[in-house]
Amino acid sequence: MHLFVLIHGLWGSATHMAAVKEVLDTTYGVKAGGDMVAYATQSNHGTLTYDGVKVCARRCYLEIKEVIRRYSEDEGVTFDRISILGYSLGGLIARYLSGILLDEGFFDKVKPVVFSTIATPHLGSKFHRTDKRWFAWMNSLGGTYLGSTGRDLFLKDPTIAEMSDPSSSAYKALELFESRVLLANCRNDRTVHFPTAFITAANPFANLRWLDLKFHEVKLSEPVVDKYGWSHSPRIIDFKQTTKRSIPLPVYHEHIRQKLVFWTFAATVGPLAITAVLIASMFFTNNSNNRVSKFLREGDKVLMDEILESIKMETFDEEWMNEGEEKDEKSVGKTDEKDENAKKQPSPVSETDTSKAEEDADVMAAGITEATVEGVILGDDLNSNDEPASTETKVVGLEEAMEAARHTGDRGLIPSWTRNAPFSEEVLTMIENMDKLGWEKYAVYITVIHSHAAIVARRGLTQQGQGAATLRLFSEIIRSKI
Repeated sequence: MHLFVLIHGLWGSATHMAAVKEVLDTTYGVKAGGDMVAYATQSNHGTLTYDGVKVCARRCYLEIKEVIRRYSEDEGVTFDRISILGYSLGGLIARYLSGILLDEGFFDKVKPVVFSTIATPHLGSKFHRTDKRWFAWMNSLGGTYLGSTGRDLFLKDPTIAEMSDPSSSAYKALELFESRVLLANCRNDRTVHFPTAFITAANPFANLRWLDLKFHEVKLSEPVVDKYGWSHSPRIIDFKQTTKRSIPLPVYHEHIRQKLVFWTFAATVGPLAITAVLIASMFFTNNSNNRVSKFLREGDKVLMDEILESIKMETFDEEWMNEGEEKDEKSVGKTDEKDENAKKQPSPVSETDTSKAEEDADVMAAGITEATVEGVILGDDLNSNDEPASTETKVVGLEEAMEAARHTGDRGLIPSWTRNAPFSEEVLTMIENMDKLGWEKYAVYITVIHSHAAIVARRGLTQQGQGAATLRLFSEIIRSKI
C-alpha cells in the first residue's frame, strides 16, 4: 500500500491537516477503492514545534516507524510506497525527514513517490530588507523567541541552507522522489510570503496594483460547493499572460478604511498583545530548550516516550481495511479492548509540556504573530481584500495547468521581473540549488483575508470553499503520479 504522510506547521496539530486527509481518503483511500493511507503526524503538536526542524523531523521519523509497525501487526498492512506533504513549517520538517529516511535505508524497501509542500518557507522567514529598523528587530525576536525553530527559520542556524546543499542527505532524498510539487499563496498570506514559498527571488505580488492579472481556472472532475451553496474552482496565476502595468490601479477607499481600522487596533491593543506573546514565547522557548537538551543527552528514547503517548490508538482501527466485510467476534473484541485501553491511557497532552493553557496561548500567539507580519513585514496591497479591477480568467484542463506549472521559471512574469527580493547570496544559492530539482509550482490565488489557513481549509472543506477547491486540485495533480 501507499503511505501518504501529512505534516502540519508551527503551533499546529494533526487537525490542521484534517481537510487534506479527508480529500486524499475520499479520492485514493481504501473506502474509495484505492490503496492509500493518508496519515497526519501527531507527535509535534503545539509548542513541540519550537524544538527545531531537526528534532521535529526526528520525531516524525520515529512516529512513521511506529505507524508502519502498528499497521503491520494490527492490520496486516505493508507499505511499499511513500509520499510526503508538508504544510508551512511542516514542509521544512518534511525535507529533513526525507534525509533521515534516506540515511536510515528506508527507501531501500519503500519507494518515494511524491514530495509536496503547501505554503512552506523554503528559504526561511528572515526579513532581508534593511531600510527600516523594524526588520532587524523582527529578525532578532523571531530568532530568539521561537526556540530552535526560530533560529532555523530566521537563518541564525544553517539548517535550511544545509538542506539546500546538493551534497546533503535532505537534498539527495528529494532527488529520489518521482515528483516534486509545491503550492504557494500569491496574496493574503501573512505567515509565509510568496518568494520563500515559491522558491524564487521574484516578488511580483508585493503590490497587486501594478499587475494585470491573468488566471488559469482549473476545471475539476467534481464541483466544489461550500456550505452556502457557492461553487468554487481553483485559480492559479497564468505567469505567461500576467503582465506589469505602466500605471498602477487606484487605491480603493475600502482598502484605506481597512488599513485605518488595522492600525488603530494595532496601536491600542498591539502593545499589550505583543507583550503577552513575548512572555508566553519565552516560557515555551525555555521548555523547548530543556526538551532539546534532554534529547541530545539521551537520544531517541526521549522522543519515543512522547510519541507513544501522542499517537492515538483509534487511528489504527479497522475502518481502513475490509470495508463492507463482516467482522468476527474476535476482531470486535480486539477493537473493544483497544478502545478500553485508549480510555485508560493519559491524554498525550498531559504527558508533555503542552497543557491546555499552553494550547490556548499557542492560538493567541499564532494569531497575533500573523497580524504583526501583516502590518510590519508585508505592509502593502498584498493584504487588501479588494479584487483587482481588471482580471481575466481562462478555464483550462488539468494537463494545461500542469504544463504551465513546469515552466514558471523560464518564461513569462517571473524571469522578466526586475524588482526582486533583497536576498543574500546564501539565499540566492539556495534558490539556484532547489530549482535544479525540478518542481511543479502553482501560485494559488485565494481572496480571503487569511489565505495561509484557507489554502489547506483548516476550518473544514465546506467552511473554506477556496481552500477546498485548492486541495481538490492538489489531489488531481498527483493522480497521474501515484
